[in-house]
Amino acid sequence: MRDKILTAMEILKQYEPEEGYLLGFSGGKDSIVIYHLAKMAGVKFQAIHNYTTVGIPSVIRMIKKDYPDVVFEYPKETMFQMIAKKGLPNRMIRWCCKYLKESSHWGSTWILGVRKAESYARMNRALMFEYRNKSKAKKEITQDEYEKLYDDKKAKKIINIIVEWTDEDVWDFIKHYKLPYPDVYDNGFSRVGCIGCPMSGKAMRLKQFEMFPNHKKAYIWAIQKVLNKHIDKGLNNIFTRLGNAELIFQWWISGVSEEKFKQRDWRDEL
Repeated sequence: MRDKILTAMEILKQYEPEEGYLLGFSGGKDSIVIYHLAKMAGVKFQAIHNYTTVGIPSVIRMIKKDYPDVVFEYPKETMFQMIAKKGLPNRMIRWCCKYLKESSHWGSTWILGVRKAESYARMNRALMFEYRNKSKAKKEITQDEYEKLYDDKKAKKIINIIVEWTDEDVWDFIKHYKLPYPDVYDNGFSRVGCIGCPMSGKAMRLKQFEMFPNHKKAYIWAIQKVLNKHIDKGLNNIFTRLGNAELIFQWWISGVSEEKFKQRDWRDEL
């Protein structure tokens, strides 16, 4: 553990940009660790919280109380306004992250808390150093091309400083240094992302909506807006075929296909 801490600090010192880092601070356990590693390394940085409008309220309060130097950045539109325009996000199409978290500060070097242990996908793709490209193009580009995009403020440099850390490493660090963290972790939450995030899985989303019923109402409001728009356009899709915002919400949470959803009554489960 000590070696991982020292390695992280040395890397942060070695790659510190003249203008300082930006640090993604969600208020979750991983962002707390990278925040304190940057403090311990003595590097210049500004922690930023992207306020998505669907964050867990107690996490937001914890950030403001215990990490008052974190800058909150607010979106032009709420998650629910965006759903009314773009439809519901899902595991394959998570436009919400792009618009609410990743659409600013191009040409900057970021410290993020991405870890391989978080998911199967990240285990296979997460790297210590990477770029995020502003363009939607998926083609492979060279290091020099990335550097040119970075200089032109069309890409970001990312340092995933705890990419090799395990869950145990993260919690050992937090407990050893007695760092404040969100109390929802002590109430069965494994992550503190957005309420309703498709990446959380059905059980966690159900728990979230049980705890935060006003968010559920807001999602259903947004779904109704989408449904009305699709009806007006005469579209034939799952929204118009289900024809009810509450039912569409239940289908969205279920995570199953339209066919499977219609084969059983999900109301007792949802």
